[in-house]
Amino acid sequence: MTLTKGRTRILVFVAVLALPVALAAEVHCPSGGTPPPGSTVTGGLDVDGTCLVDHVTVNGGITVEAGGHLQFTNGTVNGGIVDLPCGELDVNALTGGSGSPITGATSTINGGIDLEAGNGVCTIGGAFSDADIWTAQINGGISITGAYPIAFPFICNNKIKGNIGVHNVTVPLEFYIGDPDRSPDGVHGCTGNVISGAFIMSNSSTLDPKRDRLVESHLSKNPCPNVERFTRD
Repeated sequence: MTLTKGRTRILVFVAVLALPVALAAEVHCPSGGTPPPGSTVTGGLDVDGTCLVDHVTVNGGITVEAGGHLQFTNGTVNGGIVDLPCGELDVNALTGGSGSPITGATSTINGGIDLEAGNGVCTIGGAFSDADIWTAQINGGISITGAYPIAFPFICNNKIKGNIGVHNVTVPLEFYIGDPDRSPDGVHGCTGNVISGAFIMSNSSTLDPKRDRLVESHLSKNPCPNVERFTRD
């Protein structure tokens, strides 16, 4: 009888340990620790350095601060992502300026992605504005503003429900949004995105939305100057 009770206690204890980790308060990564695979962050994630997050659900959104470098793979974000000036965002891609896609990785971003590069001047050592977004389901669209003086951002092979808005963007090099002839590593071409919405660009240059396909776009031709709309079939 005693032996049976002991086994019962052990089984219950193991079951409790197997439960997913839930992090209720806002998590600062990496300064406050990195959420482990299988965990759920319920108070939002603030990226203040190099933060590698894999197989994590984030409720409350993600903010990439100046000097932050986020590599987010195989996870779900509820509340969107904001990449502030001098922050680097890599979704299903290697961080640290590489931007190469991670094979087999996929993520869902609910709430869209806001890329804010500012004036492109970064005073924090190792900080720069960049974004590489691959193979994600993005519900809420993507907004891009500001200057990317040293980066080659890539947005490739995503399913985007919402508009892509590109406004007042300066890219001395190039910013690729769906161009299989371009690659961050010479191996992976930037496959086009499927956009359920519109591609709207104003006061911007050196962006290449060559192979994106827009579906369910109901916006009429824009009569305003310095604004372009791209529709790719």
